[in-house]
Amino acid sequence: MTEEINNLSKISRFLLFCSGVSMKMMLMCPQYEIIKYSSIGLTIVFTTLLSSISAFFAFSLIFDSFPIVLGASLIWGGMIFNLDRYIVSTLRSVNSKKGEFFKAIPRLIIAVLIALVISKPIEIKLFKNEINTYLEKERIAVVDDVKIKYTSKIDEITTRKDLLVNKLENRISIRDAYYSDFKCECDGTCGTGKKGRGSECESRQEKYETYAAEVQMQKAQTDSLLNVLSNEQITTRTLMNAELLTVSSEFKSGFFDRIRALNEIDKLSSLLILCIFIMIEIAPILTKLLSSKGPYESLLEESELAFEMNLQKAKDNFSYERIKNSKLKEASLEIELESKTSEMKQTLKKEAYARYEKMQKEVNAKSTH
Repeated sequence: MTEEINNLSKISRFLLFCSGVSMKMMLMCPQYEIIKYSSIGLTIVFTTLLSSISAFFAFSLIFDSFPIVLGASLIWGGMIFNLDRYIVSTLRSVNSKKGEFFKAIPRLIIAVLIALVISKPIEIKLFKNEINTYLEKERIAVVDDVKIKYTSKIDEITTRKDLLVNKLENRISIRDAYYSDFKCECDGTCGTGKKGRGSECESRQEKYETYAAEVQMQKAQTDSLLNVLSNEQITTRTLMNAELLTVSSEFKSGFFDRIRALNEIDKLSSLLILCIFIMIEIAPILTKLLSSKGPYESLLEESELAFEMNLQKAKDNFSYERIKNSKLKEASLEIELESKTSEMKQTLKKEAYARYEKMQKEVNAKSTH
């Protein structure tokens, strides 16, 4: 058997191992059966490689350490390899294709789930530029929303400041006009035309000074309000810059953010890639479902029947021994019971004989007297 195994190439032996077959039984099958299961093993190898690459892309988004990413990817690939190998090796051909299909449904569901997990990281890698553009647009949109929220408040404060300044400037302009009118009247260049401090000059001076005092009070109030509004404006800008900094630092694209972006960018392309991976993953199962029962399946069934017969024989032997031991125990109990009964009879006879002798002696003693 070892020599026959050595006749197979190392690649064939490796692929047969990947397909989960018994090497001893496979050597008893024709060449086409070996080729079929080697093809199944090659499909499992390809699935394992794709799963490792997919896991590498996924873990590289989570971890920064290359050894951790590589180790986790290899572990993931090994787990997928073992799971695929188990699924294929446990799928058996039966006489009814319908029954065989229903038996394979749980395995097909697992294969589809594996394909779904494998495909997403690779899809993210393929659409990397589009995803980055989409996420950058999202970040810019969030930043713009923050700017709009605070800019509107800053503009409102600026408008209020401008209104206060314009109102004050209008009052100052009127004050300056009153001053010019007052000086002109006192100098005799306008109004009554009389130079000196007449009643009209004093009236206009009083009007100017009263209005100037009001303007001075309004200017003090306006300066105070402008100072408050300027501080409020500075505080608002500080809050806006702080929120923009927070948004920029927290807006990081994780693995699930990229999956969400991928679904938003191009669902059709993502679905096509997923279908390709599903076909790759279920290919070994479909191969076994679509192919007729081969020599390997027959040998496997024969081996299982022989094992079941030996198991049943062992169970029958065990049952026979148990019944035999039970009967022997019952016989032993009956013999022991008979032995004890005989001993009791002998004891009773001896006791009865002893009582008889005692009575006989008493009767003889009385007759003598």
